[in-house]
Formats: sequence, C-alpha cells, structure tokens
Amino acid sequence: MSGTEMNGVGISKEEWSLYQKVIGKAWANDSFKKRLKDNPKAVLAEEGIKLPAGSNVVVMEDTKDKLHVVIPQHPAGGEGEVSLEDLAHAYGGNCCSCVLL
Repeated sequence: MSGTEMNGVGISKEEWSLYQKVIGKAWANDSFKKRLKDNPKAVLAEEGIKLPAGSNVVVMEDTKDKLHVVIPQHPAGGEGEVSLEDLAHAYGGNCCSCVLL
C-alpha cells in the first residue's frame, strides 16, 4: 500500500479531501444532499471524484437514532491474514458516507 492510499481502498489524500468537501456541502445545503442521495455518481463526478467503472455508490446518512457501520474492503482482497500495517491503513479513523460496493 503506497503512502498516498487511505482506508484500504486506494483513496488518495486529495480524493479524501474531495469527499470531505462533499460531506460538508451536504451538511450545509439540503438540496445538494438530496441530489447526492438521488444520483450519487453524477454528483460525485461533478465534484471531481472519479469512481471505478461499474461501481455502485450508496449514500447513507447517520441520524441521532441511526448509525451506519461501514466495513472497508479487506486489504488482502477478502482472504488471508491482515498485517499490522494493513490494519493501520485500513480505515485510519476516518469515515465517509460514500461507499463503493
């Protein structure tokens, strides 16, 4: 895993910054949040976030009564043991409401 990858799925620091801006924009603007929920791939593309071809995007919103737990992609592709280095990079304490399935 390179130094620019984050959370085990290859998101660079620059991409993570874009995700953070999208989340902030959704918090500040209800119509943007609705568009993001209704058509996440298009909105993320408008915001400069490139998604892998054929990916599915699910936008979930936590509330005071509902919390989503996202299990990141297994660093070894779903098999084998995970090293301490992989664990350190697996999620890095960050969260993101945009999940690639």
